[in-house]
Amino acid sequence: RPIAAFSFGREDQRVVAGPSVELLDRRNEIATYRAADRDPFFLLGAEPLPTREVRVVRFRMRCRADGYVFAQLYWSHGPEEPFSEEKSVQVPLQATDDQWREYVLRIDDTERSRVWDAGALIHHLRFDPVNVAATIELRDLFLCGPDPTERLT
Repeated sequence: RPIAAFSFGREDQRVVAGPSVELLDRRNEIATYRAADRDPFFLLGAEPLPTREVRVVRFRMRCRADGYVFAQLYWSHGPEEPFSEEKSVQVPLQATDDQWREYVLRIDDTERSRVWDAGALIHHLRFDPVNVAATIELRDLFLCGPDPTERLT
């Protein structure tokens, strides 16, 4: 159940690339970016979202990189609160074979679920698609409710 969707492959004013991210191409709902350094990021703008409703994050991406490669999602609970490592979670990427993948992050399965749930609202999101300089392709990022294949308690 998508609660919010962010498009990289279509113009989406709510997706703002950081200074080290260069858009190379956008077509067929796919955007190709060059991450010039090890800290590329996108700011994802939305109305504040109820923390308890967002339980799953999904994104589709393809990249080619060696070593331990991960994406990272940062959040803040307050309108003026800065991003921090404490309020972030990493998603390991399978980047060695240059294949399209859908990555699914279930908040409740992470060690940061209590930190996520510590505030009533998510005010700001930052998505770091990779932790290395690389060329990446992105489609969409979805914030979803509970996974329907899991039992709700």
